[in-house]
Amino acid sequence: MAVTVLLILPGSAIPSNNWFEKIRMDLWVHFFLFGILVHLWNRYVYHLKNTSGKLKVIFLQIAVAAFIYGIIMECVQHFFVTNRSFDVADIAADGLGSFSGLMVSRKSYIKK
Repeated sequence: MAVTVLLILPGSAIPSNNWFEKIRMDLWVHFFLFGILVHLWNRYVYHLKNTSGKLKVIFLQIAVAAFIYGIIMECVQHFFVTNRSFDVADIAADGLGSFSGLMVSRKSYIKK
């Protein structure tokens, strides 16, 4: 829910800072939001009963779902949110964040 709220904030509600724009801070925000999103969902699934044999598949499904969610939210920003636009770089950051969350979760919860 918090990720959705952050992604649909109007552009005028997001602070503008020249330094942030130079380092593309928005990409880092997308990366960390999606990494944390995937990791928290994977943590939740890990603590459910009867999922231990299927964790790799479920974790991957969560990461893919988060990535698709990121693409959909970019479309929502473009068509429905004032002063926001569709940005392929944001989608790439969402994907990298989702993948990173997947890797951290696999290392943390799946024993070899």
